[in-house]
This record gives sequence, C-alpha cells and structure tokens, in this order.
Amino acid sequence: MTAQLTALTLRHVDPAKLLLERDYPQNDAPPSWYEGMSEGSATVRGWTNGSVLATLETRFHRPDLMYVGVAVTGLYANDEQAAQGHQGDVDSSTLDEATDDEKSAFIEQALIDLYPMLRAELQILSGRFSGIPGISLQPTPSLNS
Repeated sequence: MTAQLTALTLRHVDPAKLLLERDYPQNDAPPSWYEGMSEGSATVRGWTNGSVLATLETRFHRPDLMYVGVAVTGLYANDEQAAQGHQGDVDSSTLDEATDDEKSAFIEQALIDLYPMLRAELQILSGRFSGIPGISLQPTPSLNS
C-alpha cells in the first residue's frame, strides 16, 4: 500500500549545493553553474520505498563581489519507510498517487520546513569573505504558484 503524501514527515536535511565564486570585475560572464540554478524554486521527487525528497534552491549575485548558490534537500518519510532505510530502487508511487491539492499542501509544508535551513546556509556561505556581511533572505518564505 502506498503512503499518503501528506502523512510523510521531515526525517533528514542535507545541503545539496553550496557554491560560492568570487566575481572579479574583469570577468564578463557568470560561472557556468550559476546560470543552471534557479533564483528560487521548490522541487519534489520520489525516492526509495516511496519516500520523497524536497529541494529548495536559490542563487544570488553581489556585483563585483560574489556569485553564490545554495540548495537544501529534505527527506520525507513515514515510520515504516524510515525503518527500511534507503535500500531499493527509486519509487515515486507516493507522488504519483497524490492529488494536486495534496502535492500543493506538501510543497507548502516543505517550504516551511526547509526555508530556515536554506536561509541559514546562504547567510553562512556568503559571509565567508572577510568584512563582508552575509546575504539574508526575508524571514518568512512566500510561495508563488
């Protein structure tokens, strides 16, 4: 039996991308990785045993200082899925069987869960240059459909 998407809870969070590159004035183009990232996105995908991975991503450019990109990924599972570990093939059945309303509610909850981690990672990473304050995102997330 497939788990209900809205019954899954956050079990683990990892930084998925922590990218920082100095922006030298003589460089005309951003780094190749920067163009491949979103300014702000939330994605979900099926994982092993019907669990789900949710990823929040953002990028930021401070002209003549830095390019920074951060993504965090959270693993969502129920007790049974968590007990099985990460064995087996990717199984997207939980997402496949969820309604659009359930997916929307899940993404909104993932945004609430993961946004503080995304915000913290961005501020820590972008504050690595001596004397330069880190980049702070707004305190609360907003979801644009």
